[in-house]
Amino acid sequence: MKEYPLMLITWQDHSGSAGWSDLETERKAEIVVAQTIGWLVHKDRWKYHIADTLLEDGFGGVSQIMRKLITSEHEIDLK
Repeated sequence: MKEYPLMLITWQDHSGSAGWSDLETERKAEIVVAQTIGWLVHKDRWKYHIADTLLEDGFGGVSQIMRKLITSEHEIDLK
């Protein structure tokens, strides 16, 4: 099985609603802080690809997180 680093990524996400609203309510909307744990299978200039499942010949459950939204990243050592 190919080795990928196991990572804890903390990042900011947007929030929203589909219902009726007003400007005052929208001004109070908070940025959502999210944490994702998974294997870093690829990264490029714009984004990280984090997989939640590793297979002998690949991976699955991949999330793409935009790099500019990441506030911290930590490699997890399972040893």
